[in-house]
Amino acid sequence: MGILTSFLIIITVENPEHSDFAKLRTMLIQSHMHDLKETTQDFHYENFRAKAIARISQGSSKERSKLKRDSSFDSPQEILQQKEAEVIDFY
Repeated sequence: MGILTSFLIIITVENPEHSDFAKLRTMLIQSHMHDLKETTQDFHYENFRAKAIARISQGSSKERSKLKRDSSFDSPQEILQQKEAEVIDFY
């Protein structure tokens, strides 16, 4: 990456002889990496976790109401097939 000046000189931003950009970039990344990790952990992961827990608890409440409505007893094989279908639908 370079900049062409009016005197037909190419200034390369990555070249330490022309610019301190590489040093500035390194310093900023190093100084803010901890903040970036904390933000990722606190905000993004916790939002993901809350949504996943809500989805799981919503699915289990639907399952409980379904079990209350079903008065017939299914064979263990049919129950296993129903559970496998629910797991596949969940993901």
